[in-house]
Parts: sequence; C-alpha cells; structure tokens
Amino acid sequence: MILNEKSQVQEPEFINGLSRITDKYSCYIIDLWGVLHDGITAYPKALETLKNLKEEGKKIVLLSNAPRRSSKAKEVLDRLGFERELYDEIITSGEITFNYVKNSNLGNKYFYIGPEKDRGIFDGLDMQETENASEAGFAIVTGFEGFNSVFEEKKKQTDEALKAGLTLICANPDLKVVNQAGETQICAGMVAEYYEKNGGKVIYFGKPYEAAYLECEKILNPKNRKDILCIGDSIHTDIAGGNNFGADTLFIANGIHKGEFVTNDFLNLTKFKEACDNGNNFPTYIIKEFFW
Repeated sequence: MILNEKSQVQEPEFINGLSRITDKYSCYIIDLWGVLHDGITAYPKALETLKNLKEEGKKIVLLSNAPRRSSKAKEVLDRLGFERELYDEIITSGEITFNYVKNSNLGNKYFYIGPEKDRGIFDGLDMQETENASEAGFAIVTGFEGFNSVFEEKKKQTDEALKAGLTLICANPDLKVVNQAGETQICAGMVAEYYEKNGGKVIYFGKPYEAAYLECEKILNPKNRKDILCIGDSIHTDIAGGNNFGADTLFIANGIHKGEFVTNDFLNLTKFKEACDNGNNFPTYIIKEFFW
C-alpha cells in the first residue's frame, strides 16, 4: 500500500498477511463484525487465519460490541463454522452490560430501546421491562431493527427517556456497521450520541472503553500489553481502544471504513489522518483484510 504524503507522526506499516508479524505477539484481541463476519456470512479467509493462529499457540479473545450475551455470540459463530477451539473466549459489550446491571442499584425496572432480537439481554436477572419511561430506573439501548433502519425509528422512545431524566446505558457504542455488500446498519451509539447532545447521561459498555480490555487482559494474561495485538476495522472503537490500552493495533482496511480513504491499494493519508484524530490515533499496522 502506498502512502501519498509524509506525516510528522509515526505512519502505520502496511502488511500483506498476518503471518508477517505473529512472531511479535502471543495474545490477540480480535473484533467480530467486519473482521470475521458481517452478521450473516463469514469472511472468506477468516476461518483459516484463526486456525493458523491457534496452530502457533496464540491466545485469542474475541471482543465484540454486540449488544447481547456472549453465549449468543458463540451461537452465531457456531452457525458460521467457527469452532470453539479456535478462540479462548468471547466477550461482548452485552455481557459487560449484563454484569454491570446485575451488580448495580439502578432498580429493577428498565425502559428498553432496541430490536426484538436483543430483548433478552437481561434474561436471568430479576428485572422488569416497562413501556412507561417515567416508571423506569434507567433506559437501555441495544440498536435498531435492520439494514434499512433510520434514527427516527427510535427517536420517540429516546425522547421519552430524556424527558423522564433516565440514565441511558448503551450496550453498543458503534455508530454503524456494514456488510460485505456495502450496506450500512446504524447502531446504538447513534442513539447515545443524540442522548448526550440533548443533555442526557449515558454509560457506555464495550470498545473503546477500558473495562472491555481489562476483561480481555484477565483471560489472556500477557507478559505486558505490548504482547497484545488488537485487530479491528473501526478506527474509533477497535483502534482507539487498543491504542488507549497500550497495545499495538492492526486496522482492517476493507471493513467499516472501506471506500473512505483506500482505493486500489492506495491510501490517501490526508483523509486517513483526519479519521485517526489528525494522525494522533494511527494503528500500528494496516492490512486489507483478515488473512494469513
């Protein structure tokens, strides 16, 4: 990949295969959507790459901003052909959210903003969903209905929660995700962003927040944080989170940002720097996709 101009900060290194750098790291934190799959189908080379990492004896934690329990994420991977022997654990933002609410004093009534598929996020807890925001102790947002969703679908409920003065728990900080066809689906982070802009209090769980990486660190037990490589396709969650945690990062170019600054293996560094907080949040490496 070509960098079209020089930067005053350390430029990321483009690699043409993960195998080029695996000798540097024994622990891996890997994103799901945009790296291994798009919610519907697995990416062509992802399964082989995970197998090769495991054959080299690497420790792997899959870290996802999925607003559902980790067990549900495992079931999705099972259906897509990712055997459980290929990773050590999955941690989802939904699981972290569940554990937080379980140990909090927010009350046992909540106001739900999200699709039917994620409604079971608090299954197993003595919690009750209410359709009246004024009766709730807090609100939870998990996301939207599908790829054709627009923000207006959840605006009425969001405004109701704001009016009631509820703390909003965001179980997925992502603003959007894309599938392999390039279709975009907006996420819970969009509701949380609106909520904060209008004076509401939001508590986020997942990437790029430190709590998610601390959970991974417990499982990986690395020599130090430079023994960890964080892999993902979002600059604002995967790369920012890994960088802030003190780990090295690998950016998947053909993911959520595909088409923004990469064309025919040419990286427009000016646009890339802007996306990376004007170059202050560069990844350590860039790769086109998750392949060996």
